[in-house]
Order: sequence, then structure tokens, then C-alpha cells
Amino acid sequence: MDPVSITAGCLGLITAITNLSLKATSFVRAVRQSRSDIDGVNRELASLNFVLELLIEDNQSESIPVSGNLGGHISGIVENCITVVKDVESTLQTFQETSLRTNISWAASGREDVAKLLRSIQAHNSALQLALDMVALYESLPYGTASVMFKQVLKGRL
Repeated sequence: MDPVSITAGCLGLITAITNLSLKATSFVRAVRQSRSDIDGVNRELASLNFVLELLIEDNQSESIPVSGNLGGHISGIVENCITVVKDVESTLQTFQETSLRTNISWAASGREDVAKLLRSIQAHNSALQLALDMVALYESLPYGTASVMFKQVLKGRL
């Protein structure tokens, strides 16, 4: 996967996160019972946003290989995460449109729906953090046979 595609995917996810954060704030104003649930989502989105910014920064560095197998995995994770973020947004929209019974329907099923999606966001965030750790490990290895082999694995050449 080329660096431009990875950066574009990360920027797309950052945009989706920003949109969701704005809608989540509006949702909490309409459905007060959701505050603690949405707070958890917002915290995870902020963490994910930070990871994405670091990935973009590392991707722009020529000495760090965010390409090959690792780049492909990162792109797949980012694409899946965009879908999950849009699912959260859709879920909030659905519950906000039920107006009069919103608090009841949120308590009945909305809370669980968002909790499942939050777990998915957390898993994607953890996977991207591992990818960042791999990049950091690559950067810190001294030159030698083991490090050359490891670097080749990261670049998808072994």
C-alpha cells in the first residue's frame, strides 16, 4: 500500500471522527441519559484521532516503512474503522429521530448498540497502536543481521 493511500485513509477517518464528535454532542443534549455512554465513545475517538495523527506523521517520514504488508494492514484497519464510526453515527441518528420516546429507547437498546460499536472502535484503535509500535521498533533497531531481517519482514519482502 502506498503512503498516499494510507495518509488519505487516515485523513478520511479523522474527518469521520470529527463529524461523529459533533453529532454526539448534539445527541447528548437531546438524550441526557446517554451522556456517560457517549463520553466513553468520545474518549476513544480522541485516542484514535491521536494515533491517526502519529501514523500520518510517520507515513511522511522516508525512513519509516509504513508500506508493504504493514501498510496494507493499516489501510484495512482504517477502512473498517471508518465503517464502524459511520455505524455509530447512524445509530445515534436513529435514536435521535424517535423524539418523544428517545430516553426510553436509548435505555432499552441504544446503550447496548453503541457499547458494541465502542468495543469495535477500541479493537481498531488497539490494532493501530500495535502498528505504531511496530514502526517505532523498526526505527529503533540498530543495523545488524537480525534488524535487517526484521526490516525486510516489515517491508513485506520476506
